[in-house]
Amino acid sequence: MADENAVEAVESTETNTEQSDSGEVLGDGGKKALEAERKARADAEKAAKDFKAQLDALNDAKLTETERLQKQLDALTADYRAAQIDAARNRVAAEEQIPAGLVGYLTGDDESAIRESAKVLKAAIAEAAKPGTPAPDPSQGASGAGGGGSTTSQFERFFNSKLG
Repeated sequence: MADENAVEAVESTETNTEQSDSGEVLGDGGKKALEAERKARADAEKAAKDFKAQLDALNDAKLTETERLQKQLDALTADYRAAQIDAARNRVAAEEQIPAGLVGYLTGDDESAIRESAKVLKAAIAEAAKPGTPAPDPSQGASGAGGGGSTTSQFERFFNSKLG
């Protein structure tokens, strides 16, 4: 029974391939034309896939080039911004008379922030320049002339000065 169903399915498939869309039976020429059309369609689909793959590859290459250029542009923009900040820092340091060795301590992303930093730094410099604890004066206090020697010699000098 299963074999009969399989045979009927094969026969109906063969019958369907021999008929056109309008239900007419195709001859040998029609079959050859239909096969040629199917082959041409398969070839066209394959060519379309190949062209799509090539187009995708070109788009990927172009996107990669665009991404590379974007990264280069970002790096140049960052360098330009850093140069602008450095120039502003040097200009403010010169105007505020900040010593060259301390210019690196000026912070900020724009000139106004750098000016505020310069004011704080200038105040810190002025505070540090104020006199603190006085330096020792060697002319005052005990002189170091008699303080040398061993304890025994110091004791002997003491007694000699008191007795003699």
